Amino acid sequence: MKLMNEAQLVERLFCLIKRKATGNIIQLADKLNVSTRTVYRLMTEMKESGLPVKYCKKEKTYYFEEEVKYEFRITVGNEDLMKIKGGGQVCPEEEGE
Repeated sequence: MKLMNEAQLVERLFCLIKRKATGNIIQLADKLNVSTRTVYRLMTEMKESGLPVKYCKKEKTYYFEEEVKYEFRITVGNEDLMKIKGGGQVCPEEEGE
């Protein structure tokens, strides 16, 4: 389902931004397994939505200028089909750390 994939992509992007582990735009696209055009689109949408996302040239990473919390949930009846809250999920490459 495209909606689920998009929500998971955004969650992964938020996770990397919160950890200041994005790298540059090309590295971020590679980490997300998407095109650089998709990353530019997501960043533009985030900024236009009022999210305080910035890029640090020195650290070569995107970061949130202020604390950002987020939640995405799809519930049918009493069953959560999908729930992403506050970046509590661990990024796959972090699991061994």
